[in-house]
Amino acid sequence: MKLKLPYPPEAVASFFLYDYEFIDCYGFMRDPRECLENYAAYEAAVRAHFSARVPVDKMPSIPINALWLPPFVLAAVLKDGIAQYERRQGISSSWHPDAPLDKRWTLGCVPFHLKDSEYTGGSSLLLSPFELDIPLYGL
Repeated sequence: MKLKLPYPPEAVASFFLYDYEFIDCYGFMRDPRECLENYAAYEAAVRAHFSARVPVDKMPSIPINALWLPPFVLAAVLKDGIAQYERRQGISSSWHPDAPLDKRWTLGCVPFHLKDSEYTGGSSLLLSPFELDIPLYGL
């Protein structure tokens, strides 16, 4: 089963870009073509955003990974926690008996990851649909 991203490809332009050291465990990362529905529609926008830090002519040869953050970590890693998630997704956690329950939060969050020692100095670049509560540069 592939995950459907809860935003259109043009939303990638407003994502947050982070530079982070020592993301070397790829256990939670996968090729986005294998795990994301319709990734081909998003790939150009993702690569364009990363090209702010990596030469655009080198981008086609550098692999991009999808990093899955499970729903139970969202409150801890998102700036303003679940409130930011609800604002950016246009949903509410308040319960109304007649309203359908929005379960998009159960999908977690999928930032994109790029690492290429030649152009990033060994750092990882993270491209997130949400502002993360992590330093812009972590060690």
